[in-house]
Amino acid sequence: MDTHSGLSLLSVQLMDAAFTLAVSPLLFAIPRELRVTANTEDEDNPPLAQLLRSLAMTVAIVCWLAVFSGYIPLAYTIISWLSMMSITLAGLLLVSLLSSTLCATTLCAHGSLGQRLTALGIPARLVNQISVLIPGAINLLLLVVLFAVASSGGGFDPSQVWTQLGFLFNGQTNADTHFVSLNAVLLCVGLLIAGHYVINLVKSWFSQKFFPTTRLDTGAQASILGILGYSAWILIGLAMLSVLGVTVKSLTWVVSALSVGIGFGLQSIVQNFVSGIILMAERPVSVGDTVTIAGVTGKVGRISVRSTDILLDDKSIMIVPNSQFITSAVKNATAAQKPGVFTVTLDLPFTSDLDRAMQVMADTLTACDAVDGMAPVTVDMTSVEDGSVLLTGTATARADLTIKLARPVALRALWQAFHEQGIAVASRQLLLVRDTETPAS
Repeated sequence: MDTHSGLSLLSVQLMDAAFTLAVSPLLFAIPRELRVTANTEDEDNPPLAQLLRSLAMTVAIVCWLAVFSGYIPLAYTIISWLSMMSITLAGLLLVSLLSSTLCATTLCAHGSLGQRLTALGIPARLVNQISVLIPGAINLLLLVVLFAVASSGGGFDPSQVWTQLGFLFNGQTNADTHFVSLNAVLLCVGLLIAGHYVINLVKSWFSQKFFPTTRLDTGAQASILGILGYSAWILIGLAMLSVLGVTVKSLTWVVSALSVGIGFGLQSIVQNFVSGIILMAERPVSVGDTVTIAGVTGKVGRISVRSTDILLDDKSIMIVPNSQFITSAVKNATAAQKPGVFTVTLDLPFTSDLDRAMQVMADTLTACDAVDGMAPVTVDMTSVEDGSVLLTGTATARADLTIKLARPVALRALWQAFHEQGIAVASRQLLLVRDTETPAS
């Protein structure tokens, strides 16, 4: 009711004053309800209720003083804004509770709609995540609406609220400034989520479809996947900056700050990053290689842009900065031989049947469970010394076994086969000769 309704200005101000004096005491109902429903040890004076009681008393006193001192429009603006915000907040809270309850009862894996989704092949874990993410997105949208109502003056004029929502979603750009819009932020979040799933899908295709048709070893495959993943994330980051309106000119101060930071405190981080790129590109060390660095021997499990994980014999993981592989000496035992190839040596006396012993050794290694049956087995005479013949057999460990596990199994199979065939195995003995002098008489 205003002057456009045919009322005089005095009548409108009197009604505004009456409305202010009548509504301002209702602010005390908020801390009273909180005091009744608060679940705290001190039920008489919960902290939140005490704070709101102080705020309500302050607002009520200010409004009453403004009315009696003649500042009726100020008091009416404060009370009407608080009233409209209270109604809006209550309505949005009810919508939030309704969406959360509906998703928790129907969209979860045990709900009616969730069971239909799981029947279509969607994992129950993903259905439960969706039932949590949807209420979260709705609550975020409700907060945006609440902010639009608060910034529109509290009158809940639909045109003003819609204008504020358009400003929040679309932003406002002029010649000097650029305001990031909510639409751009949501698009960036969508790029992150979509990029994550697309990168995983592409990596899965390379690992399961493309790499099995090539002759690339495990290290080369891991390097390709690593470079592909990091390159994709860099492109996604550039796309997000473009969506947010960040240009190269606006990043000048960021680059300057980074250069100063690199010069003082980020040298090691940048050095490890560059070293990780070199390791993935040149591959002096690959995933699966057995390396020795700083006196520790282990198997390379993972190479990232910052560090490399080395699996030790005690099942622990040693994390080594990538710069150590570039600036220090590293022994790569895998590079000296084919992956999985191991040798076993046996000493036979001169009296043994050499051809028969070599045939038994070759047949035993070929039939051993720990040896890859598709790989060739070789047996050669490598040495004749100390009254015995040295036979060396070379075999390839099974794909799911390491050399340390396969070699003892092969040695045990050879020992049993030679024992059953009656072939003697010599043992090297070191004869020590001591010179003694007869003391002079």
